[in-house]
Amino acid sequence: MKDKFIFEESDDPLLCDDQYTLEANKNIYIQVSDEFIVHKWVDEEEASYNIGSFKTLKEAMTQALQLEEQS
Repeated sequence: MKDKFIFEESDDPLLCDDQYTLEANKNIYIQVSDEFIVHKWVDEEEASYNIGSFKTLKEAMTQALQLEEQS
């Protein structure tokens, strides 16, 4: 499942978190924080929406893939 995402390490960990971006849809990504937070960027609104927080990366990746299927 991890092979469907691109890991992006933060240039400055004090300001920005690492993230996993879905290869099939770059508007869906997972923020790596105390939890794994799934976000979806909407171009028309120029906004990012928090879809949900998960305790494990696997749960977050599953949610991101389901979100892509619904798009």
